[in-house]
Amino acid sequence: MTNITADAKALIGKADKLRIQADDKYGELVITSVEKHAEAGEALKVVRKQIRDVEAKEKELLAPNKESIAKIKEFFASPISKLKETKNMITSGMLKWEDEAEKVRLAEQLKKQEEADKEARRLEGIAKRTKDPEKKMELQEQATDTQINVDLVKSNVAQVSGVKTQTRWKFEIIDESLIPREYLMIDEVKIGTVVRATKGTLPIAGVKAISYKNKA
Repeated sequence: MTNITADAKALIGKADKLRIQADDKYGELVITSVEKHAEAGEALKVVRKQIRDVEAKEKELLAPNKESIAKIKEFFASPISKLKETKNMITSGMLKWEDEAEKVRLAEQLKKQEEADKEARRLEGIAKRTKDPEKKMELQEQATDTQINVDLVKSNVAQVSGVKTQTRWKFEIIDESLIPREYLMIDEVKIGTVVRATKGTLPIAGVKAISYKNKA
């Protein structure tokens, strides 16, 4: 971490002293004359200069750190980027294989379900032809159980310790005109640009232009 230099500490001490004096004198400023207004203007210039001096010193002390940070980031950027490319390549291969394995599992599951449905229909057919009420009910229950209780085909994808699959969702806009209003974002930057450029003379529906004064 960069050491705070003696001149920086002195500058901050001067700034604190000036701030305290200004707060005491202008904390609840009520200007009642031309002379007081001019005096406040001179004080404002002094405070503004002090702000610029402090900000300049801050930038001066941060500059070496920014250069060091940039060099460190540059040093690590390439290996990190290459490692991420490798990670993405491995991830892509694993997910592709897992997707194919899941397709095979689902196909086997569907086949089992179709076989169960076929057997259930066979049992229901027998039940319809059976005159014995108890036997009929037994066959119907058996048909239902056969259709519902199908063995689950297990995935052959082995779980790797320390590696888990995360499912994340994203979206794409297919028709902006159909998007509900609550999902739209007001472009405040654009509105602000127009208001400043036209000094509030150009009406914008739903927007009220407000002016405020400050001392530059």
